Amino acid sequence: MKKKIILSVSLSLLLVLGITGAVFASGNVKLIINGKSIATDVSPKVVNGRVLVPISTVSKELHSVVQWDAAKNSVIVNPDTWTSEQEIDRGVWVWSRNKILEFFIAYDSRDMEGALALLDENFTSNRLNKSEIMPVSGFDSNIIDFKFRDVAYVKSKLTVRVQVITKMDKDLLKVADWDFTFSGTHPSNGKITSIQVSNERDLTEYTVFPGLTIDNKDYLK
Repeated sequence: MKKKIILSVSLSLLLVLGITGAVFASGNVKLIINGKSIATDVSPKVVNGRVLVPISTVSKELHSVVQWDAAKNSVIVNPDTWTSEQEIDRGVWVWSRNKILEFFIAYDSRDMEGALALLDENFTSNRLNKSEIMPVSGFDSNIIDFKFRDVAYVKSKLTVRVQVITKMDKDLLKVADWDFTFSGTHPSNGKITSIQVSNERDLTEYTVFPGLTIDNKDYLK
């Protein structure tokens, strides 16, 4: 699997705006990203001399994640985390992904032994204490959802970034980036040596998929 250099969202919008004159001439707005014509659920249009395009479509094509934060009335765009071009072996990705999935299952099922078995003896974290690697209060799962965002060799260590949405008991919904770093030359013979949590913020609600929305009132709607 090869990571590619990704343009930032701000640059992509400038490129779209740069074709305004041609749009007026043709009367038909087309969205073209990296030389490919992109279909959109909402058609691009010209309003007061400016080209408006759906940011979710543009961001998806540029490998970015778009979120709506109702509490802050904000659109949040997170671009590709590590934009350098590098080779990631398919087997390395699969092994690292599966170990992270095993950790999440152990975390949510309160399987302390299973979680610790995945961690390196020199494990470090800015959020999770190895002696108390998981919450002990309540009975509901802490992790609501997660999305793999990026993978790269950071300072020669394989690191995978996962966006994690959590909620426990009466705590607020939160979203944050969890960076999993692996020891060893390959995840098959290495362990999780670090989990660093960053970019944490509160959410008013989160839709796992249409029909399943979780908010801070602790019920499904």
